[in-house]
Amino acid sequence: MLKLEEYYQDVILLAEGGMSKVYLATDKKLGRRVAVKVLSLSQHTQADEFNEARLLARFNHPNIVQIYDVFESNGHMALEMEYVQGATLQHYTKTHVLTTEQKVELLSHIADGLASAHSQNILHLDLKLGNILVNDQGVAKIADFGISQLEDSQTSRPHTSYGSLTAMSPEQLRNEMLDSRSDLFSLGLIAYQLLAGHHPYCEQADDGSDKSIAEQIKFQPLKTSAKRILDIPPALAQLIDRLLQYEKSARPSSANEVSQQLKQILHTFSYDNSEATLSLEEIALRDRAKEKAKTRKKRLSVTALFTFLMCLVVGGYWYWQETKPKVYIAALPVEFIGQSDIPNSHKQIVKQTVEDAIYQFLITSKNYEPVSKKEVKQTLASLGRTAKPSDISQSLQIDKLFIPTGECNNYSCTIQLELLGKSGKVVEFSERITVINTQISATFISVSQTLSKALNITDTSERLIDDNFNKAYSALIEQLHQENTVDIKLISQLRVFIRTYPKHYSLYTTYTKGSLRLYNRTLDIKIINELKEVLDSSPHEYKETLDYLANRTSLLLLLNKKDDIETLLSSYQGDNSNSYELLNLKGSIYQKLGKYEQAKASFIKAYQLKPTLIVLRNLVKIHAISGSFAEALHFADKALSITQKDHQLIKITADISLITGNLSRAIELYQTLVKSDSNNANYLTNLSTALSLIKEQDLSLDYATQAYRINEQRADIVLNYADALALANNDADRAYMKVIALLDTPSKPIDKLIKAQALAHLGYSIEALKLLQLVKSEAPELYELPFVSALIMTLIGDESSAIIQIEASLDSGWAVQFFNLKWFDPLCGIDEFHKLLEKHNYSERCSALN
Repeated sequence: MLKLEEYYQDVILLAEGGMSKVYLATDKKLGRRVAVKVLSLSQHTQADEFNEARLLARFNHPNIVQIYDVFESNGHMALEMEYVQGATLQHYTKTHVLTTEQKVELLSHIADGLASAHSQNILHLDLKLGNILVNDQGVAKIADFGISQLEDSQTSRPHTSYGSLTAMSPEQLRNEMLDSRSDLFSLGLIAYQLLAGHHPYCEQADDGSDKSIAEQIKFQPLKTSAKRILDIPPALAQLIDRLLQYEKSARPSSANEVSQQLKQILHTFSYDNSEATLSLEEIALRDRAKEKAKTRKKRLSVTALFTFLMCLVVGGYWYWQETKPKVYIAALPVEFIGQSDIPNSHKQIVKQTVEDAIYQFLITSKNYEPVSKKEVKQTLASLGRTAKPSDISQSLQIDKLFIPTGECNNYSCTIQLELLGKSGKVVEFSERITVINTQISATFISVSQTLSKALNITDTSERLIDDNFNKAYSALIEQLHQENTVDIKLISQLRVFIRTYPKHYSLYTTYTKGSLRLYNRTLDIKIINELKEVLDSSPHEYKETLDYLANRTSLLLLLNKKDDIETLLSSYQGDNSNSYELLNLKGSIYQKLGKYEQAKASFIKAYQLKPTLIVLRNLVKIHAISGSFAEALHFADKALSITQKDHQLIKITADISLITGNLSRAIELYQTLVKSDSNNANYLTNLSTALSLIKEQDLSLDYATQAYRINEQRADIVLNYADALALANNDADRAYMKVIALLDTPSKPIDKLIKAQALAHLGYSIEALKLLQLVKSEAPELYELPFVSALIMTLIGDESSAIIQIEASLDSGWAVQFFNLKWFDPLCGIDEFHKLLEKHNYSERCSALN
């Protein structure tokens, strides 16, 4: 007997037939899960046994089960094959409610696999529902090539020896020479059974037995038509009828042709006509032919009544699910308290595992609407470290809040999980669990069980139970938190984890972030292709989550595939298709695409559904970016009424106040920021600019000098320092020359504008104008362009052009106070300048010069 334990570990018998046994095992060398098919050589010739291995070894196709290895010992042969975690198509249709579109997609997979086999002149000859495997991602794979043959080297061996009688073509049952169209007939039988729920020859067979059905296939054309199948497109019915033609010459010419037609049907599929269809139970046909005629009408009536009642029940449940109020829930990151000598890497492992367990539990729950980890993190950053749970709950607009804390020693950590109600003040649940620092699976399970108890719902999250996974994942978590240690080996390891645990959704986000980070460092396109493959093959349930949408768009943004992003956003059909979360995500994506109006619309709809702090911040940003400053300040005031510790929000508000001429507020906010961080060159530079507009030149120079000393290599900071020197009547030439040196060959439009200003201040008019013209052609919508153009035109003495650009600047939202700078003094003798000043209520601008 073949001793599988010599090659594998964790060997489990999956199935047993008359000719073979199939085991699930783990390859000792590679650590991967495989299916091992063991056959006895005494039952057939050795050549027959190696036929399957020889044929399968020629394949490497996503819709054909792949063979990895073959070996023989003690009169037995073993085929080591890809382990497909899923079910046969026959079983899959009984345990899943599939739409017509999903069924057509499965048929498309089978046709693709057949096309690959036929391209190498290989016929399957036993294609049936039981020989199609469907994995957890909903991908169909052709299996069991045991009686396959090469099309150009068929022998006298009967083709009906081992095939299934009800799955063969007429010519196969007649032992005639076969070609690829025999498999196409079998594909037609699969399609009919998948869509109608019964065999197409069932009605014309005498007694419904396999033998009777086979006799009809062998000698009689099919009398029924696929057009009788309810709710399928006419093009699909026509294709199935062609596949089931008695004469093979009337069938499609190739599997490739069938594949293309199925894809066309999928492409034009109408969602309105693809209602979910319940799979039919397998009907025992033997010895029931005599009763069929008498009971058909009664059975149809009962079935119709049952179906109608079921529709009422299912419809009512669906309506209740769709209309019941959403319960929003969030979880804070794990915070460790107390001191211990535990290595930081162990803390990070515990933290990551607890947070992954919470995330996996909540995202797979149908009872709650979890707030993304990203939004929680942003909200905490905005509120500050000392924020109270009640403030967090209010800012997130949630109903429940989990607060996990940890206290560790060298061996274990005690995790306390508290669940707070809507106010963020009442503790609804609290429990402490002790976990071993490096035992990920035990930690994951303990946290999941505790959450289940806290929320009184069943835990449906996927378990992590593989010890090898635990060790590898622990090392991986440690590496991921070190920026430069992400390498191809780590990414490959993550991909293996995903294959092993495809429903552990947090792995996909980790893999996406790691892959994008590695690609940005190496520019290896293979990394991107593998990321695309992983996301493409992820479970159907995961593709309905917003995490998938976010990860997919991150990839498409990197590839600059804007049209694909638009298609993805418009076609998203997940459970959150009308939710706050989706609208907020869409707004962020549209903002990155530069589609500001669409971004605004999405954020406003999200705010109407759930007025959170984060969507307020997003509304401030998008209105500021697009130049809608009044609206930006409106939302900024609302956000600042919630938090006074969000430095980014304060800076945006200060910047808008500066641009719109509310200089006192801008200066006050910048001073607040400088007090919080006196080494932030951006804060210091902007405060310097605001002070220069109210003629506080000495104080302005003081802040500009501080910023310059902090960062002498940033051209914009050096330019502001040079301007402050000039406005304070100091020599600024060396500083302007440094700007030019720093931007020797500027590539970004904004850098070209910075250099153009420095050139103009030094009298290099032609060079400045050339750069200005480049920016106008490259980025005509750049917000700074009209103001810088006005400044340069004034410096070179082109007063008429300067007036035109000043008017354009004022029209685009620039405050009139910016033209209080002394460089614009020469324009005070021009009537058009005075008219512009009067129009914007700043007629006193030139009075001091007269």
